Amino acid sequence: MIIGMQNQELPLKRHVAIYGSHEKKSKRWELSGSEQELNEVLPLAVQHPPKRSFVRFPNNPFPKVVLGDWHDYICKIDLDNCFSKIQPIIAGNLINNRFNMDGFRIYQSGFKTIKIKDEDHNSIIYKYKLRGYHIVFNRKVEPMEIKAIHSYFYMHIKNNWNIVEEFDRWSNMQNIKQTDTLRVGFKGKKKPPKEVFRFGNQDKMIAEFEDNRNYILNFLIQSEKRGDC
Repeated sequence: MIIGMQNQELPLKRHVAIYGSHEKKSKRWELSGSEQELNEVLPLAVQHPPKRSFVRFPNNPFPKVVLGDWHDYICKIDLDNCFSKIQPIIAGNLINNRFNMDGFRIYQSGFKTIKIKDEDHNSIIYKYKLRGYHIVFNRKVEPMEIKAIHSYFYMHIKNNWNIVEEFDRWSNMQNIKQTDTLRVGFKGKKKPPKEVFRFGNQDKMIAEFEDNRNYILNFLIQSEKRGDC
């Protein structure tokens, strides 16, 4: 049994997003309910991904889907194209101080290599890495305030073109889908995001996010051991 998002009277112990891509027309399933309920549903859901899913690389235990966390009351930020960990730390402090978020945690989500070629495009003369990061905040936040936080942050980085375009795209997609999602599992050759920084309290929504994250990662580990994939 899958409990819908609108049924707020029942406890939502687990939240798992299943999606194929960030494209506008792609589908995203959002499963919520007790751990026992998701244990029954999740193995079937990952074997039959949403329509318009895109095939991933084979080192993903379930190559046709990406598993992530969604939640109506956790403020999250997805930053790509960062030159270093300093940028998400500055972003976390900016939002934490302005909106009294009680603390934040940063996860490194992967990197991509940028290659600069010579004028003839024959050889690489320089290459560097841009990294992606996820920021999760500790205070419980209503959905409308999350939108306000995203807009406030966008206004502060709109001239920082190495990260603003990807953040704007991610934020708009969350508004279209109506819930905020961050990747927890594999994505192609990218391993699950790993924790790299903590600031302030970690006992409220961060603890809930981390508990749900561990559930998803454990599901992937146990599935691989059983040979479900």
